[in-house]
Amino acid sequence: MLVQVAIVGSGLAGLTAAVDLVDAGHEVDLYEARPFMGGKVGSWVDQKGNHIEMGLHVFFFNYANLFALMRKVGAIDNLLPKDHTHLFVNSGGDLRELDFRFPIGAPFNGLKAFFYDSAADLG
Repeated sequence: MLVQVAIVGSGLAGLTAAVDLVDAGHEVDLYEARPFMGGKVGSWVDQKGNHIEMGLHVFFFNYANLFALMRKVGAIDNLLPKDHTHLFVNSGGDLRELDFRFPIGAPFNGLKAFFYDSAADLG
């Protein structure tokens, strides 16, 4: 039985639901208030050509379901992987970096990032 479904919001949950419903043979209308899809996983290019991310939401390469979905819909070809580091400037100009690069992935990459003191590496 064909069902027509309206999904409000094209973040990761809305997009995943839309793909699953279309795969099941239903018709889907997707509504989004912003001019782009992706929610907190989205980004856009500003007037200077910089890629601006929606938020601090990050995902790591061991998120198998997310990457399977991205491959399925062809989005993996547009992924711009970055080094998994975050630079912070503390009071007095003290630079610190959280380095999430670790081959095992979550949660071990987070443990490495939070317990390694990067101040010596930053000069």
